[in-house]
Amino acid sequence: MAHLEIFFRKVEQNGLILSKKKLEICKEKINFLGHKIGEGKIHLQEHIAKKILEFPDAMNDKKKLQHS
Repeated sequence: MAHLEIFFRKVEQNGLILSKKKLEICKEKINFLGHKIGEGKIHLQEHIAKKILEFPDAMNDKKKLQHS
């Protein structure tokens, strides 16, 4: 818990404000900015990875780009 005390002290010293609704502590995995973070690894969230994989390969086809 000492590392949390250090973290909260730094937050306060720098005038940052944390949202109680969004704050997640003491969890093994969290979602943050489109990533799943946990177990020493960072992965894209599945819905974002799916959109990237489905993105059209042909960037020169204007109709495909307009309807994506």
